[in-house]
Amino acid sequence: MMSTHSQEGGISFSRPGTGNGKRLVMSVGENEFAQPAGLSIKGFVRRKGITNPAAVLRGDEVTLLGRLIFEDEYGDNSAIVKYDGKYRGGQIEIFQETERVIFSPEEPFGERGMEDFRIAKLDGERPYHGFLVHHNGRDARTEYLRTTERDPFDLTNWERFGIWFPNIGVTEAVDLVKDQERKRWWRIAHGSGEFLGTKDCSLWPEKVKRPGPDGPETEYYGVPIRLLPDMQIVYVKDFRDLARREFWQDTVRNLDNHVLLRRKYEWESSHIGLAGQPVVVNEGVLVFYHGAVMDPERNYRFGAALVERTNPKKVIARTNVPIMEPTEPWEARQGVVSGKVVFPTAHIHLGDRIGHFYGASDDCIGYCETPLKDIYNRMEPE
Repeated sequence: MMSTHSQEGGISFSRPGTGNGKRLVMSVGENEFAQPAGLSIKGFVRRKGITNPAAVLRGDEVTLLGRLIFEDEYGDNSAIVKYDGKYRGGQIEIFQETERVIFSPEEPFGERGMEDFRIAKLDGERPYHGFLVHHNGRDARTEYLRTTERDPFDLTNWERFGIWFPNIGVTEAVDLVKDQERKRWWRIAHGSGEFLGTKDCSLWPEKVKRPGPDGPETEYYGVPIRLLPDMQIVYVKDFRDLARREFWQDTVRNLDNHVLLRRKYEWESSHIGLAGQPVVVNEGVLVFYHGAVMDPERNYRFGAALVERTNPKKVIARTNVPIMEPTEPWEARQGVVSGKVVFPTAHIHLGDRIGHFYGASDDCIGYCETPLKDIYNRMEPE
């Protein structure tokens, strides 16, 4: 385990946790006023946090694409920043000098920041798929994008197609549902916003065969989404479907038919959300998710469900106690927002164990590894 405490250019490198294998991988360091390379905003910038990364491991090379939270002259803002590093037997080393902004705040929906970036890979397909959340101070809107066929491993170059979703207004969506709790959730969650929003999106790790409109089975992309307070999954043949208003009208009308996971245990009583791309294992697919309790304070923990590979809505077993919860000082301190937070956003399959990258206290990045047997031991059959 690394014990490096070097601080250069605003980054603290990996150091040990206490007794549970958790490591603090990155945090904002002493140089909080350093201008990030490639940020389109000029002038006053103060770093406040680096958190909630996407992660790619190729051999011993690890790439993190984290959310850099900063303050500018108008208030809080954020960008997606790429870092390169090394992974060797559970040890993570991040090279600060590789820091580069990939997505800066931009119009039309991201003037006040780019939020968590989720990336996914499907066997048999070269490009990485990406889901990027934009925020303009009112609405959170998700954009679909992907790397190029020519150079799919270049995580600085993403093809953008103008696919924004969900493409439906809050008022219209609320009118389409009968569930009173969901109406209440959506009104509270979206406030004065114009669009219904969804975060925590990713991609099912394999295409799913489903009956087509003409009867025969057809392969679809599965896209897990989160329309509060539970998790759903939608299916598309063409990602442009995600930008169609009619697609979301039908989804909202029939939302119960799209449920992937519902809240079940006390530690997830407020809401749940997908924690990065699900992971294929011998027994099925592991769907990692965060569970939140918001009263009397924010408390984010995370667990997993084991589901069938070909039928994502068929749950085999589910963790009845969290895989991880805040235990370290850097997971429960006053971050950008107060509360106790472990917020997993990326996982790497390491044979008999899973590596988890996660945001902690909304201002730093942690890493730990969990043996698969420990995950299964926390599960009970559905």
